[in-house]
Amino acid sequence: MIQYAVENSCGTMINATKECLADVLDYEKTCKKWKAPYPEDFGQISIAVSLVKILKLKVIIYGAGKKGKGTFLWLKEQGIEADCFFDSYPKESTVFSKPVYTAAQYPYEKSNILVLYAIGNEYFPEIKKNLNEYGFNLIIATPDFKAYMPCLVYSDVYKNRDRILTSYDSLSDEKSRVSYIEYFRALLARDFYRYDELDFTEKYFCSDLFDVSAIKNYVCVGAYDGENVFRFIARNQTFENILVIEPDKRGLDTMDSNFSVLPDSMRGKIRFVGKFASDKTEGDKIAIDDIAPDFSLFSFDIEGGEMDALKGMAETIRCGRGIIALSAYHKIDDFPNFTEYITSLNHSYKFFVRKYCAGKISGAKPTNEIVLYAIPSEME
Repeated sequence: MIQYAVENSCGTMINATKECLADVLDYEKTCKKWKAPYPEDFGQISIAVSLVKILKLKVIIYGAGKKGKGTFLWLKEQGIEADCFFDSYPKESTVFSKPVYTAAQYPYEKSNILVLYAIGNEYFPEIKKNLNEYGFNLIIATPDFKAYMPCLVYSDVYKNRDRILTSYDSLSDEKSRVSYIEYFRALLARDFYRYDELDFTEKYFCSDLFDVSAIKNYVCVGAYDGENVFRFIARNQTFENILVIEPDKRGLDTMDSNFSVLPDSMRGKIRFVGKFASDKTEGDKIAIDDIAPDFSLFSFDIEGGEMDALKGMAETIRCGRGIIALSAYHKIDDFPNFTEYITSLNHSYKFFVRKYCAGKISGAKPTNEIVLYAIPSEME
């Protein structure tokens, strides 16, 4: 067995093997023993719990996302079971076996109800006003129960456990396998990532995997302010074309200002598309195959939309025309989704994982900034 210098939560060495990964994915060994602390802004939710018990209130959680789920789990520990969830745009019909409604759809009596608001605080005044209009008058904003995330994360890991294990088999070097195991260990144990992290400026442009200076045509999907484009140009000033796909107008305006300092000869080779990268071209969506058939490097950081964007470059993948660098930390099943899909179209791709130093980014989680590279064998 090959060992690497990462200790698990018990202080013992971890082996870079599939058996080690299976242990990491075991709830009893990794996740269960962590006790979540109370959040700092605890006062209002503490009052809410007392009100529920004194007045025998029903509880509805507004927000069926991670914050809402964390609130549900915390309430359960206090002996309170929420009746249902509200969400403005429900993605699921049930969460934890509880129904998810819009406020307008709620079919029951609206008296004697406490609504616990569990999404972004910036929307609270507007949503509170809307809830009042629908007849819900007792509304309290909750703190962010981030400490309960391991429980939520683990439920997603459990559903995808076999696929996560299979995805490990697709990795092409030892460094990738070690990074993959340590990513899941740190994620589930709420611990720091303790294996090698590369300099953040190398994200998407990993020099030990391919020669960036040899790339002539680059597609940046999710560019925002253009940081990745600048880093690419710093490594390759002889490029021929750069295509930037960014739907956010603020990002496009910022890039327009940032790129104005570049010489005309360079700026003229950069093209912008203000649409969402998706599986097909329609409306505000664009398929990469339709606009970038002959590019050789693609980087993706679109907050969980990577899978849809990949489906829009199926022909490019079938032909093995490009290196693909994907942010793989937005969804638990990113790794199996990406490796399974790409392999289904082209078996020549080899997969590598590299972790970049999140500590250089304000507010970044220790397990963010992990990238899956898919490289056609002929481009290694």
